[in-house]
Amino acid sequence: MTDPPDDEAALTAALCDALARVPGLAATPPATRDAWAEEFLPFARSAVAHAVATPELRSLAWLFAYRLGDQQAPAPAPLAALTAWRDHTGTDAARALAEQVTPLLLDGYARAREDRARATLLASLGASLPVMALSLDVLLAVAAGPLDGDAARALVERAGQQMLRSNARGVVLDLTGLHDPDAATLGELDAIAHAATLLGAHAAFVAVPSAHPEAFAGCAFRGPIFATLPEALAHLARTHGLETAPARTWSDRLRTWWMTRTPRR
Repeated sequence: MTDPPDDEAALTAALCDALARVPGLAATPPATRDAWAEEFLPFARSAVAHAVATPELRSLAWLFAYRLGDQQAPAPAPLAALTAWRDHTGTDAARALAEQVTPLLLDGYARAREDRARATLLASLGASLPVMALSLDVLLAVAAGPLDGDAARALVERAGQQMLRSNARGVVLDLTGLHDPDAATLGELDAIAHAATLLGAHAAFVAVPSAHPEAFAGCAFRGPIFATLPEALAHLARTHGLETAPARTWSDRLRTWWMTRTPRR
């Protein structure tokens, strides 16, 4: 591995020094600050040959800020690096470029934090959506909100685990509360039918495909779709002989409680 040019090594040192002075970065490992400085170098290298903010420079500046935001660097870090580069370069062109790309740094950083917050929210949503016993035979899982593929997968995994623990013979997945699902998300949710088949159970879906025609057109579900929950339950009872009525006696309730907590043998 060759050593970097002297001017690039000096710039990297200046960037690291600037980042070390950013509030909240004093305790950050030097190796992390070095990595962030390395993230900036593609922009610095490209800027050598340009006097204005070309599309390439604009993209590199935005990407640098996005990556720092995604890595949860403090908000002043991207601007501190840009300022250090501007002062280290010390030319009118560098000052002009820094002024032109500053809004892009702010946008890239903000977008990364929004994306990370959304990912955290969706992960929490996938782990908290209801999966409950409707009867001794049937579970209900509810897919709602702005689920993405990862959150949908988490919900399906929880439903599969609950089916395994409870010996449920059927599962209904209610999709009516989804916000603007895409075909990929619906495809992840459809996996609940495969999980049910592996466990010797049956799956049904509650949805209104006409509400999201493009998404549903791109996903061929492996279980029947009904407009309402009562229709789905009636199908499971009529076609597969499943008990869909809630447990009414204390002994039934105790059995339901025990089966949802006792692993299948």
